[in-house]
Amino acid sequence: MYHSVEDVKNILNEKPNLREKLFCRGYLITDDRDISLTDYPFYDNWAEYQIYNYRILVHKDQHLYYGENESKRVILIGNAVNPFKMIYDENELIRDLLVCDNNDKYIDTINEFTGVFFVGIFEKDNFIFLTDPTEMLFASYGIIKSKLYISSHPQLIGDFCDLVRSRYAVELENYRFFKKYGTFFPGNITQFNDVKRVLTNHYYVYNGQNIEFKRFYPTKVLYTCSSREEYISVVKEVSRILHNTMICAAKKWKNAAISMTGGMDSKTTMSAANNRLDQIIELSPSKIFIMIGINDIAYDIPMSDITDNMNNICKKIHGELPNTEIYIQSVLPNEEKSYSDKIINLNEYYESLCYDNGFTFIDLYPEFINGDSINEDLYCDGTHINGAGYKIWIEEVKKYVN
Repeated sequence: MYHSVEDVKNILNEKPNLREKLFCRGYLITDDRDISLTDYPFYDNWAEYQIYNYRILVHKDQHLYYGENESKRVILIGNAVNPFKMIYDENELIRDLLVCDNNDKYIDTINEFTGVFFVGIFEKDNFIFLTDPTEMLFASYGIIKSKLYISSHPQLIGDFCDLVRSRYAVELENYRFFKKYGTFFPGNITQFNDVKRVLTNHYYVYNGQNIEFKRFYPTKVLYTCSSREEYISVVKEVSRILHNTMICAAKKWKNAAISMTGGMDSKTTMSAANNRLDQIIELSPSKIFIMIGINDIAYDIPMSDITDNMNNICKKIHGELPNTEIYIQSVLPNEEKSYSDKIINLNEYYESLCYDNGFTFIDLYPEFINGDSINEDLYCDGTHINGAGYKIWIEEVKKYVN
């Protein structure tokens, strides 16, 4: 449901404790001097940094790293590591960028980063910016009334500039599946005609008047593996990089966890069975936790295909890693009533699969149900759980991790 700025202000006046959650972990880069950090939507929960004539505004729960030399200023918002050089300190990553002297070298350096981040490079005449390679930290931009705005939240720009949502955006938002698969619009569009999305594998240059962008990957023909040996070689290299990433993450954070799946389509049983297992098996983990199935149901994949795929996943893991413990987690309840029987049937199959093969079944379903419906206090949209839901999930899984 769409809420106007006045609606949100009224809610926050009634519940001021929620103000710090508004545009949480967000950022805004602008040359607009008229924005007050005391007023909506900041409410004194954001920090401000000044670089040349730009204001860098960052939510208190977001990280910003900064470095400079005589020719440039560099910021990194979010978190990143370099698994090629085994660097897990963002300040070191910035120092590597400061020695670069042209755009190609910037890109070569950033191409080694992985994480959830936004990079901005401020030179004398140009401001260069780009986001992480999977756009985990969203970025959007617009030049409105001769002012530059770059933000993690297009709505933030829209609120400041009194922008009206486009007709196409309204139609798309009303599509029944839109909210189930995130709020990304096609291509580089957002809900506002004057605000565009920063695309992955592109870098953007603002010269004080206009923004130009250029794709940096791929810029040449990509070839598929021509033999099994070549494929295994690629898998080993990917696994090495992922292994290094895990080491960096473990050194960087006390309790680090890495998802083995990528975008929404990769979370179906078919994709997991065909494309992800080799990478996981190469790492020889002692325990593997599997939660999969809701997207298969949403895509209306036949139940027999889902169960066959899960069975094949477990067979391959157990066949190649006989000492690895396998934990299958139940599919969580969903607000879509037509999914209910399928979820229950799939969970019953998972439980029997575990019983027959000596795996462990983790039944999360009862923790998220309230009578015949989902516990709405634990969900943000009827499919994806919120912070309270994740806390319950973590506590349940921790029983088997430690």
